[in-house]
Amino acid sequence: MENNLSRSGSRSSSVCELEKDLSDMKIMKSRTNPRNSVGSARKAKRIRFFRNGDKFYSGVTIPVLPERYRSFDSLTADLTRVLVDNVTLPSGVRTIYSLEGRKVRKLDDLEDGQSYVCSGVGEPFKRLDYEASAVTPQSFRLSGPEALNDSASPSPARANNRLSRYLQTNGSSNATGNGTARVSPAGDNVVRPRIVTIIRNGVKPRKVCRLLLNKRNSPTLEHALAAITECIKLDTGCVRKVFTQSGTPVTALHQFFEDEDVFFAYGSERVNQEDFELEFEESKAVLQCRKNPITKNSRSGPKPRMPVKASGAAASGAARGDAEPAAAQLLPHPLRLKYTVGKIIGDGNFAVVRICKDKNTSKEYALKIIDKAKCKGKEHYVEAEVRVMRKLCHPRIVSLIEEQDCPEWLFLIMELVSGGDLFDSIAAVCKFSEPQARLLIGHLTSAIAYLHSLSIVHRDIKPENLLVEVGPDGSIRGLKLADFGLAVEVWRPLHAVCGTPTYVAPEILLETGYGLKIDVWAAGVILYILLCGFPPFSSPDGDQEKLFDAILSARLEFPAPHWERVSAGAIDLVANMLRPQPELRFAAEDVLDHAWMSDDYDESCDFRTWYDEDSS
Repeated sequence: MENNLSRSGSRSSSVCELEKDLSDMKIMKSRTNPRNSVGSARKAKRIRFFRNGDKFYSGVTIPVLPERYRSFDSLTADLTRVLVDNVTLPSGVRTIYSLEGRKVRKLDDLEDGQSYVCSGVGEPFKRLDYEASAVTPQSFRLSGPEALNDSASPSPARANNRLSRYLQTNGSSNATGNGTARVSPAGDNVVRPRIVTIIRNGVKPRKVCRLLLNKRNSPTLEHALAAITECIKLDTGCVRKVFTQSGTPVTALHQFFEDEDVFFAYGSERVNQEDFELEFEESKAVLQCRKNPITKNSRSGPKPRMPVKASGAAASGAARGDAEPAAAQLLPHPLRLKYTVGKIIGDGNFAVVRICKDKNTSKEYALKIIDKAKCKGKEHYVEAEVRVMRKLCHPRIVSLIEEQDCPEWLFLIMELVSGGDLFDSIAAVCKFSEPQARLLIGHLTSAIAYLHSLSIVHRDIKPENLLVEVGPDGSIRGLKLADFGLAVEVWRPLHAVCGTPTYVAPEILLETGYGLKIDVWAAGVILYILLCGFPPFSSPDGDQEKLFDAILSARLEFPAPHWERVSAGAIDLVANMLRPQPELRFAAEDVLDHAWMSDDYDESCDFRTWYDEDSS
């Protein structure tokens, strides 16, 4: 079974794939031992899992098989990937409770046909009538394209698993790796990432807040009201009534995603017509919220340059240097029996990467050799890199094949990506077309969304750490994320200042604590570069302090000579990825949900509209 998952290149836990795995196991067992096929099928426990404290979520039913889940941790990791599209789980699934609040500690404690509650880190069990919301359970009944159109599904996000949108090798296919039809983000679903302004009812001048609505916090109207409640914290308790600025009551979810973007929130108190009249201070606050964070002016002076390429040991396939016979002698005996060592393809401060070839299959891999003597005092970074890579299995992330630890050296056998890194590709072509940029940023954000679903932040996303796949004709077919030397699991706000200056998020520089969304900021910088050929924040004389001041000012410019023929949709996505406030910045899933990321997005229809607004 594990070989199967490895060949497909993904351990995606979408509902269709889990059901397919269960069916394949039944078929395989019935072929090998027809007499025991019925008994084998019964080993799968069908168990429904709810989200702790979420009275609206109807749960997801998973077949739990010994062949699929060999440990309790593998089940919690899979549950995280399944639930991330439907509920908010910042730290992933860490604890499972029975409906009575008893903590489940091992797989054998799970009983067939029963329901359980998934909880994150440090969350106390919340006793609710979870099964009351399970009128139309999210089960694994369907296993083909028809599953995506299941009208009985209670969650709009269920049929649109964003973590599997970009699992194929190149962007031209309309099917995912498991044969399921891809779903366009511009479909019938009304929910899309959107920032709205909320005016809290109370004594004037009233509090004005901003809130990012998306498929995680607003799959239903009830969820949207709960998100608004958490944002504005009414003195009277929960938000029960919401009105548009024109005084129209909000009674359906789609009203949050139409033309009006200012809303009034109430508890159970009375609503008066004069409530919809704004005082001067309130109007000023609303206008400030609506103020476009981007500038459309023409940039004077020379075109900004790309930063100098950082040295690194990413597993790129661009060979340089001769093979050293002595390198083979460094290999431990088990690796020396299996692999031959080739040329150097990358190097860094304390590691070198070489090509190596499997003697039996002749398949090439990247061999990363880490010199422990050179990383004294930084051993924790190396340990974290290996620990993180062991957990990862995603088609857009470089795979760790095997590892061998020795007293003086650490050897990592990794997937080889043969096209060099994205930095070199940018240097060669300067800028990319929108379809090319869409493909590359889709692959990158798919990898980031997967990492974030496991509560892992990369912290060093940059073109040098993105390895490019090229086709026979030399065209770029995709990319993979590499180099997890700074990656960590996030349990609480982080404060360590790290990363690469051009791509560092403002909250890192402020040292106020940061989390997962710093990766989205870095991806936004990369998207900006892909579309115009230079970074959004720079210092003409290379002064790092001036660069940091520019990042902290968050003044985002789209100078006309370089951006005139870029679509409004692309500019809108870049602006939302580079919002200085982490709570308003798009998450990786929001990027994948954006209209510009749709395969059928037509940039030619609106590439002038953004600039034409100024000339009107």
